[in-house]
Amino acid sequence: MVTAFADACHEADGQARFIAVFFAGGALGSQLGSVAYHADGWNAVTAQGAVLPVLAPLYWLTERRTR
Repeated sequence: MVTAFADACHEADGQARFIAVFFAGGALGSQLGSVAYHADGWNAVTAQGAVLPVLAPLYWLTERRTR
């Protein structure tokens, strides 16, 4: 009974971290879009929208994989 409770708490902690990081990423993305718009208008927002999705797979490719 205690281990089931501990497992559930551990799982809930992971889910809470995921939601917090997801929210923080959305907030950061909104702020970056606002900064880009104020810097150079829609051209900067469009450039940011084109560059950021390219950076994510590049970052993923540089991750160290352990087996």
